[in-house]
Amino acid sequence: MSDKTHPAVRHMDQLINSAATPELTDELSADPMLVKLHEQLTEIREFIIAFAKGNPVEDIKTKGHLAGCVKTLQANLRHLTWQVRQIEQGDFTQRSAFLGDFSESFNCMAEQLETTVGELRKKEEELTELNESLRREIGLRTTAMRALQASEARFKFLAGHDSLTGVYNRRSFSEEAVRVMHTFLDKGRSCCVAMLDVDNFKDFNDSYGHLAGDAALQHVVRTVRSVLRRSDLLGRYGGEEFMFCFGGAGYKQGMELAERIRSAIADNALEWEEQSLNVTASLGVCHIPPPSAANVADFDSFFELVIKEADKNMYTAKQNGRNRVMGSSFATGQSL
Repeated sequence: MSDKTHPAVRHMDQLINSAATPELTDELSADPMLVKLHEQLTEIREFIIAFAKGNPVEDIKTKGHLAGCVKTLQANLRHLTWQVRQIEQGDFTQRSAFLGDFSESFNCMAEQLETTVGELRKKEEELTELNESLRREIGLRTTAMRALQASEARFKFLAGHDSLTGVYNRRSFSEEAVRVMHTFLDKGRSCCVAMLDVDNFKDFNDSYGHLAGDAALQHVVRTVRSVLRRSDLLGRYGGEEFMFCFGGAGYKQGMELAERIRSAIADNALEWEEQSLNVTASLGVCHIPPPSAANVADFDSFFELVIKEADKNMYTAKQNGRNRVMGSSFATGQSL
């Protein structure tokens, strides 16, 4: 630029091309048009510099076509920023018609995000539905398993217990009694086994019917359970006969327990169809002191001998008038 160039032109050149904003000279400041042009270009220059640094938020107050174009650019950028924020919040319907290739890329990105998020939501719904289906299936399986376990427990109970009275059946009682005898006798402690027979049970059935007979057996079991120790075993031998095992009991204690059972049955009448029916029982006790089992190899066979001894004592009690207790010690086989 030559020295003959007008100062105003040089000033405008500096406004456009210099890094620093030039000041108006006194000569140029005297021209109001140049002052206004200087202010407009300076404001546009500052906006462009701020925009280049990534800050297009300052408003331009000057007017004119160029300023209007800058304001339009600013508005488009602000709208684009708002659209990006909308996409960030999940609104993938935003589309741009600004900046040509950039808009195409922006719109393509938005479409891909919308498709991807849609597929993810669909997968999430499918997974949620699958999870709910699995939860229902687990619930059904759990319910079925519990029902199976309850049924198994019920069948196991029925296999080892008498269906009428709920006490051990003969097989289960024998197994438990052998275990108890083995435990106590090995420790040098006595045991007692007792047999009980309901007196005149056939006559009772003939007089009141078999339903009353069943009720009488259930009544005997309820009454007996109320006086037994927690450690005592009770089982049904068959018909109207029941078995007991008093673990750790000596002869005297075994006889006392049997007498307590007999007395409780005799003192508690069966209420049946507005009638009070008396029920009595005869008991036989077999006391097993430790020396009796010192050389026992087969406790199952030994238990059968003990049962026979208790059964014999029970029949002795019935022959001696019923409603009484008879006992003996297995060591001698002598009735006491």
